[in-house]
Order: sequence, then structure tokens, then C-alpha cells
Amino acid sequence: MATGRTKFILIFIWVLSLVISIGPLVNARVMPQESSTGEHYYQCDEQWKNDGTAIVYDVFMLCVVYVIPLGVLIWAYSVTGVILWRRTLPGNAQGDRDVSQLIAKKKIIKMLSVIVLAFALCWLPLNIFNMVITINQRYLRESVYHDVIITIYLTCFWMAMANSFLNPIIYTFLNETFREDLMRLVNCVRNGNNKRKRKDGRRRTISMSSGASHRSMNSRVTSTLLIPSWSQRKGEFVEHVV
Repeated sequence: MATGRTKFILIFIWVLSLVISIGPLVNARVMPQESSTGEHYYQCDEQWKNDGTAIVYDVFMLCVVYVIPLGVLIWAYSVTGVILWRRTLPGNAQGDRDVSQLIAKKKIIKMLSVIVLAFALCWLPLNIFNMVITINQRYLRESVYHDVIITIYLTCFWMAMANSFLNPIIYTFLNETFREDLMRLVNCVRNGNNKRKRKDGRRRTISMSSGASHRSMNSRVTSTLLIPSWSQRKGEFVEHVV
């Protein structure tokens, strides 16, 4: 039952995402514009036939991508926090154990609250910006606002996207188990690198020792071969002199 429900939710989310993307796909246009300095540029914007339809669509998007997800997030984490807070350890009460368990509960609830707050703060500016621009179109149509609008939009967009990398940071700082697992992973990688370095060092030492032994053996063989030859030449030289 749980697997079937999960599949249904995933399919519903993908279908809903495709449906709500039809509006910008149909109404988006690239229009030539002229800045206050006389420079020409092209601006991609949604050209709705009716301003009322655009406002309805943006309100709908505000509910779908911000209000409803935020409400679901608050509800799910609230239920999780209540269940966690009511849970007690089996057995008789023990002071130190119960105090440590209470501290751990508070840390987890604090982490869940920070996650919800981060989502709310990161996505709120972009949704407010979209609503203001839709209600008051002169900010897009008048070139004097172009640079300011672009700056505000990029800032709001960056804040919304920043929520994606904030969650791992929140887990790292507020979840002790996550920190321990992360440090264990880092130590494993570090120990693996050290082992490879030691193996490479031993291989280089063995290679250098083998090379030195090979050169020493060659020098000995060469000396053995050269000594009789030198003695023979010396005898021939003595016989020739005599």
C-alpha cells in the first residue's frame, strides 16, 4: 500500500509540474527593448492577452510552489516533532539517560524548525517579486527600471536556489549523528589515501633497492671480467720487455 501510494504521489507531482509549465511555454515571447542609454537588447517575458489571467496564474503558482509545500512541510515536521517529543525510553527512569535523551530531542526539533524556516525565507522573495511584477507591469515595460529589476530578480532567484545546498549544512551543524557519520567518512577517505601513499612509498623503495642491487651485481661482474684481461695484458707486456 505504501509503495503504491508513493508511486501515485510521484506521478502526480510530475504531471502537475508539466501542466503548470504550459502557461509560460505558450505565452513566453522574446521582445526587443531599448535601455535608458540607447542600447538595444532582447527580453524574454510572458505576454498574456489578459492581465487578469496573468495575475490568476501567478496566484495559482504561489499556492502550488510555495504556500502548499510550506504547509505540508510544517505539518509533516510538526507531526514528527510531536511523536518524537512524546516518545520515552523503556525501563525505569534514569537521570543522566533521560537528560541526554531530552537534549537530543531538542536538537532534532530545532533542526526541523530551521529547515522549515530556511525554506520559507529562501523562497519568499522570489514569489513576492513575481507577484509585484505581474500586478505592476510598468516595471518591465519601462527601460529605466531594467537594471534594477534584473539585479533584484537575480538576487531573489539566487536565494531560492540557495535552499538546495542549505539543508546539508543544517544537517551538518545541528545533527550530531550526521556529523559523526561525516567525520567517519572523511577519516575513511583520509586513511585510504594514506594507505595508498605508504604502498607507493614501499614500491618505490623496493624498486630503488632492486636497481641498486642490479647495478652492484653488474659492477662486480664487470670487475671480474676485467681483472684477468688486465693481468693477461700485463704478462704479455712483461714477456715482450724481457
